[in-house]
Amino acid sequence: MKKIFTLIAFLILTAGFAWADDGKGLSLLNTGRDMYMKHCASCHHAERYGLKAPALIPETLRAYKSEELAKVIKDGLAASQMPSLKGVLTDGDIDKIISHITLPLNNVRWATGNG
Repeated sequence: MKKIFTLIAFLILTAGFAWADDGKGLSLLNTGRDMYMKHCASCHHAERYGLKAPALIPETLRAYKSEELAKVIKDGLAASQMPSLKGVLTDGDIDKIISHITLPLNNVRWATGNG
């Protein structure tokens, strides 16, 4: 379980700042999905299925309280590639990401293995 927690924290903490160009200049990304896409999707997949890090879905996260997930995102995990996002995301941003990753998945599409 520590490995899953470590990998969850890694993805959330490794992406850059939560800013996007909306064509009118920089604007703060404000939804959990937006922040997830910016900070998490490169390792955990855009649909949260997991790539080089574990899936961020209710079935893999149910053992963790929201406070535990927030701590991983905020502080990172020692002896892992999951850095701290303490100066990057606010507590509100972290709460939005947690709300997003704990939503059930809809229309799951798993690869068939045939290419």
